Amino acid sequence: MSTWVATAYGALDLRDWEDNRSGIEVMVLPCVPSEPIGLAGENAALWCRLVAGPVDDADLDEAQRDLVREYAEAGIASADSGHAARIRELSPPWLVSPLHELVYALVASVARDERIGVVFIKGPVLHQQGLRDRAHSGDVDVWVDPSDVDRLVAGLQEWGWRIFLDIWHGTDVHHSVTLKPDEWGCELDLHRSFPGLTETGGSVFGTLASGATTLVAAGVPISVPNRTDNAVIHAVHTARPTLGVDDEKSRFEQVEEILTLGGPDVVAAAARLGATSVLRTPLLRAYPSAVLGDETALPANWNWRLQPTRLGGYLMLLRGASWRDRFILGRRLLWPPRESLIEYEAGVDSESEHLVLVRLRRLRRLVMGLVRKRRK
Repeated sequence: MSTWVATAYGALDLRDWEDNRSGIEVMVLPCVPSEPIGLAGENAALWCRLVAGPVDDADLDEAQRDLVREYAEAGIASADSGHAARIRELSPPWLVSPLHELVYALVASVARDERIGVVFIKGPVLHQQGLRDRAHSGDVDVWVDPSDVDRLVAGLQEWGWRIFLDIWHGTDVHHSVTLKPDEWGCELDLHRSFPGLTETGGSVFGTLASGATTLVAAGVPISVPNRTDNAVIHAVHTARPTLGVDDEKSRFEQVEEILTLGGPDVVAAAARLGATSVLRTPLLRAYPSAVLGDETALPANWNWRLQPTRLGGYLMLLRGASWRDRFILGRRLLWPPRESLIEYEAGVDSESEHLVLVRLRRLRRLVMGLVRKRRK
């Protein structure tokens, strides 16, 4: 005879969720790569008994014992009461999208099983922390221990995400890996560093993780920055310049508002995370009496983004890159990967039969830009 508990990489109680129009009572994400399972009626009631368990075979009838074993084969039950993915309580969704909440739980579960450190940054947590009005995000941002990014990518590929091959992929400029979904409905951005911070990715991750707090997403504990650190990250992201666009005034106004909401402790948090240099102006506007450090030099991963033209920014980036990265980036800037071209060039889609013409027009723009730059 066995005793049984509920297991999952994420589970949501939809019984009292006001937006439930499906008739599904419990949404469960198995511990093996698959899609979420919707349970209702007797099936949901039995699984909820396992959540409150352990449940002994002797307390089940024959049909229920058979069903529990089917659950175990599907990855939503186990005879191991100490299972790492055991679900001990159910809650309704707190994110606008239940599917997105399951994605948070899934990433956290994969990272836990692979012993990879992750912190979920920005996103809907900002809304919960009172740092922005918008409750929903279109993607999920995860800061990953830089030494383990590739392992987490491999683990998530088994669940239906694929790497987006942009022009930066595989170079030192590449601060995050974007994973595109086949079915999940939202992208993942796995960060190994963050543009604008003067410290290295590994040291900042350690600082961020050491001060992180824990939330529960779809029954799974997730690590998120404390409110002050998340305000600084949000501010740095908002302050990030768009290459070739002069919008510093509006950006800094938004950043000042974020830092004000974050409270005066953001001054020390910015110093701790290496963000003082890029946030100096809005920090002093928000907190005029703040004493900032002497660090004023902007990091290299910021300077090239400040250039007035895209061409000028790319040339500055290439000058500061290694010879290996210069070769890779130079080739891709001239002739981008297909997926990157479709993503960033207006009016191009995956069915286009004119991608070569689009590439040639892009190449012509770059050449004309170089000619104009030399004339100046």
